[in-house]
Amino acid sequence: HGTGTAIGDPTEARAIGEAFFKYRSEGDPIYVGAVKSNLGHLEGTSGLAGVVKSILALEKGVIPPNTNFKSLNPRIDADFFNLRFPTECIPWPAPEGIRRASVNSFGFGGTNAHVVLESADGYLREAIGGHQTRLLAHVLLPRREIEPVYANGAGKPNGIDKLSGTHTLNDTDRPNGTHTPDYTGMPNDVNKPNVTHKSNITDTLVPASSGLAPRLLLLSATDEDGVIRQAQDLANVLSEKLSDTLRGATGEELLQDMVYTLNERRTHFSRKSYALLSSLLDLANLTESLPKAIKTGQSPPNLGLVFSGHGAQW
Repeated sequence: HGTGTAIGDPTEARAIGEAFFKYRSEGDPIYVGAVKSNLGHLEGTSGLAGVVKSILALEKGVIPPNTNFKSLNPRIDADFFNLRFPTECIPWPAPEGIRRASVNSFGFGGTNAHVVLESADGYLREAIGGHQTRLLAHVLLPRREIEPVYANGAGKPNGIDKLSGTHTLNDTDRPNGTHTPDYTGMPNDVNKPNVTHKSNITDTLVPASSGLAPRLLLLSATDEDGVIRQAQDLANVLSEKLSDTLRGATGEELLQDMVYTLNERRTHFSRKSYALLSSLLDLANLTESLPKAIKTGQSPPNLGLVFSGHGAQW
């Protein structure tokens, strides 16, 4: 995994080699890279970082070098196992073929995750010819106002002019007296979409209440004034975001995202206050209803459990 350890790197390189060297050659080796040479040790996202790096390599068709790589561990027999550790960018071999990358990650808790990624380009090219689908060109239709419609679309039973589409009852030269097939050329036998004249998007931000329980928002800072400033900043940011892109149901999503980010993804300081939010309007008026910030305890939390998957490094 590219950490430069005396035991770890040779062990992993040997495992990779034993799995693939029979299917590779000196001219077609396995290229080995590591994301830790870019970022170092991570905790919750070590595997995800490797996935992101691999996806970029697949998209660009370039195998990236190993950052800060100087010399190969002598315990790694790269020639025997047909392994290569790039020190410069290498165009992906066989550019017209399928690109695949194998990503492996050991978690701090001892987990071992593995995923094989394949480029979308290769997958789509492989699928050509296996079906008769043809992509339609995008056509811009003229814009028009939507007229109000009645139940079932046309103000008449089944959305057509005569019962069951008949010209006269059992009295024509066609089977069962029908004049035309029992449809009008539109889904559900309607001539217009079954919608009202105006959409649900209004000229103001729709409150995000809709019967949901209020959300608890935690604000913290190193001093009491800092909590007030943070509340004011949130209100200001919200006022700046009152635009067409944040109208309608998006208000609910924006409120949920902001509460989650501030509660779960921000450092909590000694001075804390809170607010109960039922809508974005509550967030806009945050400074008017914010309780006084109080100081919490300074003692560090007790250690409850240590996952010893990498106990030697802990």
